[in-house]
Amino acid sequence: FSYEIRVEEQAYACLIPKMTLQPLAENACVHGVEAVSTDRRVRVEASVEEGWLKLKVEDNGGGMSPEKLRELKAMLNGEASAGKSVGLWNIYRRLVLYYQENFRFDIDSTPGEGTVCTIRIPAKYREESVAQRL
Repeated sequence: FSYEIRVEEQAYACLIPKMTLQPLAENACVHGVEAVSTDRRVRVEASVEEGWLKLKVEDNGGGMSPEKLRELKAMLNGEASAGKSVGLWNIYRRLVLYYQENFRFDIDSTPGEGTVCTIRIPAKYREESVAQRL
C-alpha cells in the first residue's frame, strides 16, 4: 500500500493525547485496505482551522456497511458495547477525559470507497512553540 502524511506547519506545534492517531492508522491499514487488492492508500492529515486542530485518517478500502457504521456511532455514543472496536472506543474515551464535550469525532464510510475518521480538538501548542511565535 502507499501512504501520504500531510501536516500543516502550524499543526506540527500542536499537542495531542497519546495514542490518538495510531489506532486510526492501524485500522486503516488492517481493516480498510485489506479489502482492496491494488492501489491501497492511507492518508493522514493534520491542520489548524480557526483554533481547532483537525486530524484526519482516510483509506480507500472496502468501507463499512451503513449498519456497521451505525453500530460504531452507537458505541461511541455509549449506546452499545465496544465489541471488537476497542481501539476506537479507547480513543473516544481518552478524548472525553481530555476535552469533556469540547471535541468532535466523526466517522464516515462508503462501502467500496473507504473510510474517513476526523477528529477536531482545541489547538493546544507546545510552550516552546508559543514562545517562538511571539
